[in-house]
Amino acid sequence: MRNFANYDVDIHGKSSGVLKTICKKCLPTRKNKRDRSLRVNVDTGHCHCYHCGADFYVPDDVEERKNAERAVARSIFSVRCSMFRKPRFPKTRSVGWWRRVASRSPS
Repeated sequence: MRNFANYDVDIHGKSSGVLKTICKKCLPTRKNKRDRSLRVNVDTGHCHCYHCGADFYVPDDVEERKNAERAVARSIFSVRCSMFRKPRFPKTRSVGWWRRVASRSPS
């Protein structure tokens, strides 16, 4: 079940189909406050506003749970992989050492 209330979208109690509703993002800037410019596909969760161009996707509960699990797995993997990264040393004054060596050698 998709939770459109989290994304501030009013679907008027519909459970399927495509409907048009008021876009809360561009409502303060609109001259006609009653214009329904936000198209919502309740089945797929895709929303698009024809006035401000807002285009977003409302995931269902299963997708949100999978995304949360992936984020946790990614954070654990990044900690584990940091041990195998190439060490980075701070830049010191030894950056131009070949110039000093070349100036000391007799020609």
